Amino acid sequence: MYDEEKLLPLSALQHLLFCERQCALMRMEGYDAAGALSRRFEVISAQKIENRWFLKQMRIEQFQPGTKHVQSRTYLEIKKDG
Repeated sequence: MYDEEKLLPLSALQHLLFCERQCALMRMEGYDAAGALSRRFEVISAQKIENRWFLKQMRIEQFQPGTKHVQSRTYLEIKKDG
């Protein structure tokens, strides 16, 4: 039998970004000391500059303690200079 806490949920597979040599997670979650979800960081888009991939937009959500209710949502956008 498998330990369910160590398994990757199938729904998380849609959050993988593949390139020719490697892959990176598109979503990360942070938990407090009690194990409750506290923050979620999710890449919205990426941009290719000179054959290299960079973060373009990210959404950061903070959750109300003890619930899965989004307390605040912040968007980060990085623009190419020039």
